[in-house]
Amino acid sequence: MAKQIIAGISLSGDVAHLAIFEMKSHEVRLLHLEEFQKNNSNELWFLDPFNDSKSRILKNVSKVSIALDLNSSVLHLFPMDTTLDHTEQNEHVHWELSNIVPEYESKDYVHDIHTLFIQSHEQVANVLVVAVKKSLLSQIQNALSNKGLELHIADTAFFGAEQAFTYNYPESKFKPFAIIYSAERRADIGIEVGGKLVQYGYTLSNFPDDIIQLLRRLSSGINLEKILCCGPLVLPHFNHLIQDATGISVEMFNPFRLMIKTSTFDDFKNFNNSIQRYAASTGVALWK
Repeated sequence: MAKQIIAGISLSGDVAHLAIFEMKSHEVRLLHLEEFQKNNSNELWFLDPFNDSKSRILKNVSKVSIALDLNSSVLHLFPMDTTLDHTEQNEHVHWELSNIVPEYESKDYVHDIHTLFIQSHEQVANVLVVAVKKSLLSQIQNALSNKGLELHIADTAFFGAEQAFTYNYPESKFKPFAIIYSAERRADIGIEVGGKLVQYGYTLSNFPDDIIQLLRRLSSGINLEKILCCGPLVLPHFNHLIQDATGISVEMFNPFRLMIKTSTFDDFKNFNNSIQRYAASTGVALWK
């Protein structure tokens, strides 16, 4: 694979996190990290770093991936008949979304279906559908195209973080993990078993008690090996509270765990206490 420079941007409210990587063959090198805030009324303010940038690194970017704010998408969990064909699955998804989204029109949305847990004896699967308005993706794609850039991946912040988790924690194929993604006025939790997301839920709260209650419900009957915390709003004492309440080892998520043994990014040491904020931007950038 020829060398290419890919940027990942994750969004949470009025804050964005930018991670830029050099990708070639089997080598990944971190080039740049940046946190920046919205400072104008432009809906696509998070693309501002690419406007007439004097940075050599930004000028060399060819592709951009976006991890959307979880509050700008629709996430819906429900059971689905595993015998349905692709067309019937889509019809079922549209029917479900029409019951929770006011004035829903299928032509206005794109969606992904994530199969979580299959009850084979009942031919039913628990699925998580993520839907995003086509108009938003089209605006992003057109804005990037006008800058000579390609939209590589667009997904939600949680699934961006999950990609970074899969990349950096290969032992998750053999040991159950929990991922907690904490953002503005929201926390999303996924339970990974055998390297696959099997349970998912979220709470519109950042209070540790609410997060612990949701975590216990989702992980019931699963002997978790470790809990990883990430996102732009992980409270300083969060790890200790969760570990004390659950008795399970809790760590801050390291999205650079397998790619940085020694610092290849000159200012990396300045981000040592905040690398968990870059889980989503890293995941969408590395997504293949």
